[in-house]
Amino acid sequence: MFSRNFILSMTLIMAFGLRVGVAIGLQQFVNSSDQGNFYIDGDADFYWRLGKQIAAGKAYQIEDELRLRQVVRMPGFPAMLAVAIKVKEWLNLEGEAFFVARILLAGIGTIACWLVYVLGRQLFDETTGLIAAGLTTVSPIMTGFSVVLLTETVFAACMLASLIVLAKVAQTDFTAASRFQTVGLPVFAGVLIAAATYVRSSWLLVGPIFFILLVVLSTNRRQALLRGSLVLMGLAVALAPWIVRNYQVTDKVVVTTLWLGPSLYDGLNPSATGASNMDWFDRENLMAKMTEYQVDRHYRGKAIEFAINNPVRTVQLAGIKFFRYWKPWPNHEMFSTWWQCLAVALFFIPVVVLAAHGWWVTRYQYWNWLLTVGPIIYFSALHVIFVGSLRYRLPAEYSLCVMSAIGIQVWIRSRRGGKANRNQSVSKLLTHPKDCRSTLCCRYG
Repeated sequence: MFSRNFILSMTLIMAFGLRVGVAIGLQQFVNSSDQGNFYIDGDADFYWRLGKQIAAGKAYQIEDELRLRQVVRMPGFPAMLAVAIKVKEWLNLEGEAFFVARILLAGIGTIACWLVYVLGRQLFDETTGLIAAGLTTVSPIMTGFSVVLLTETVFAACMLASLIVLAKVAQTDFTAASRFQTVGLPVFAGVLIAAATYVRSSWLLVGPIFFILLVVLSTNRRQALLRGSLVLMGLAVALAPWIVRNYQVTDKVVVTTLWLGPSLYDGLNPSATGASNMDWFDRENLMAKMTEYQVDRHYRGKAIEFAINNPVRTVQLAGIKFFRYWKPWPNHEMFSTWWQCLAVALFFIPVVVLAAHGWWVTRYQYWNWLLTVGPIIYFSALHVIFVGSLRYRLPAEYSLCVMSAIGIQVWIRSRRGGKANRNQSVSKLLTHPKDCRSTLCCRYG
């Protein structure tokens, strides 16, 4: 029998090898086709241009004709691209640093697989972590998107890191905690939430949500309030440099970006279809006569006005976005070939079914499923408001695979030994030392 360390090492080597292979293939395809430098344009072009600004030591902004955008995107992903650009310069390579960025993303995607293992081990056991890491390694959509110049992979890694530390904060016995566990760990969790927010602003709400859940599910409200407040403090301190910078350039307090308004209107406007189509932004060109802050507020107001005046259409759009988010195969026509749709669906459908089974088995282990199933539900709720796409679901599939690993184990054991063995498997999961009911974090069950 192979040791678990050997299995993990081979899994991560495979993950990296698959992603490097896709990076090579994708770069060759882009170089020989008319798809553009990024394969998926739009956001990728924005991120790349901002990355070049950072690498050159210039102001973090984009200027197009009369439009000056200074708070259009969070700086986390452009900073990663800037690293790739600098590495290309140090290696004295010709051309743009697209391939270097893809290789760097392949490494980050591999780290995300390892973090899934750590999360599974933290919440359940090492076997669960290994199975979950294996699932993320062979996932067609995770492998393919790992090397696309978009935020999904970097955000998934940051998100998983924050979930791991949040799990430690939630599981630690209040009565036996060290000073670091009581103070340092929650602050660090807040910093990691901020790190993920620097990549994708939608993760910001996780801090307040965790605070509420920690208080509700705790038997020691005083300690829960303390730890939850420290998480929020770590989040605020880590985001403070960005907030101060935004105030300096806009004279307004902006916690994340000034792209929320246009993004909201993208999903709530008379021509909305549930997919993203921002042609109206360039057509209306409000940036030529308004500040970036005014444009953001203008489109926020228009989106809210549309929702109030068109409640039926808003509900219809929510249903369409919900379907687009959970659709087992890609929505975009670029990925609509039968083999692409089949590959994605054959992975995603079993993962969801197994995760549902795993959730049912561990449904009283509140923190365990909140930290694994919770992210995909959280983003689903957000994107019935904005726009729906597989892209926004993808990062949350990483943590979902931990619950799928539980479903796999219970299913295998039940197949081997029938109902009695299944009950024994369930009992083992529910009496694991890291079961939240064995700590003082959970008051129910």
